[in-house]
Amino acid sequence: MLLRTAIFAAISAALCTSASALEIGNGVNHAENSLHSANGRWFVSSQGQLYEFWRNGAKWEKRTLPLATVDGAVPDCYFLGMAETASQVYTVCALDIYNAHGKRYLMRFDSRDNGAPQVKLAAQLSGVAFPNGLAADAQGNLYLADSGPLLLPGNLRKLSMQDGQLTNSQVLHQFPLCKPNGLKIDGKRLYVSLNPVTYLGKSQLLRYELGPFSLQNKLEIASSWSVMDDFALVKGGVLLADFLGGKLRWVMENGAEAGVKPLKQVTSVSVSAAGLLATQRSGQVQWLENDWQLQPR
Repeated sequence: MLLRTAIFAAISAALCTSASALEIGNGVNHAENSLHSANGRWFVSSQGQLYEFWRNGAKWEKRTLPLATVDGAVPDCYFLGMAETASQVYTVCALDIYNAHGKRYLMRFDSRDNGAPQVKLAAQLSGVAFPNGLAADAQGNLYLADSGPLLLPGNLRKLSMQDGQLTNSQVLHQFPLCKPNGLKIDGKRLYVSLNPVTYLGKSQLLRYELGPFSLQNKLEIASSWSVMDDFALVKGGVLLADFLGGKLRWVMENGAEAGVKPLKQVTSVSVSAAGLLATQRSGQVQWLENDWQLQPR
């Protein structure tokens, strides 16, 4: 999520119509990111809770994931980005989200756990203002998009992990005048959505070559005068949540737009062969048919 103002939500609601979708959940406070795990489970992050959604016959059900105590209390976290590596699902959360000096945590749970997996503390993060998108590379390292304090730019952090433990945290890349939001990795390619520090101006989806100490060979995949949120990588392209534009955009790797699905205040989307799970800022979780026959990568 970005530090969006009420005016963005109002404009989005006024200008956009909903896609043909099945509402499978509501009341998910500030629904943020979604993840389709390697073993076929669907998870959603939000303000205050993490959820699992699953299909039970013709119906969809949801449950909250139990949170372990941190510093002697259950954390009242704003959960955002999620990433999976070796069955461990990691997520970032922030206490007092709009306070750039509030506590930030890296949390994790095991997607193989039966029932509702317990979410446990992996590490406390220092020097992070607004933890947002999260991604993992083939070696199990995590990458965090820090959107930065209000009206200031953000950066990309590499979180070196070993046996589920954080061994090092370093800034890999600074984004002048931009706030990184969504983040995904495919092999040696890193994709990131960027919005201007004021959220007024041109937003971009960029692709970089991922090196051990830097990002290289920047390429613009998509742009918009709207606010870009999270996205999903699909074979041949990207499925992008255009928050202010109120739509899902299917963009090919060469930048050509292949399709659009209207969806109000969409914040994220995850893809399986069976369908698409999308979250909305207004608190809804939607299931859309995969009529584009998208394949995740």
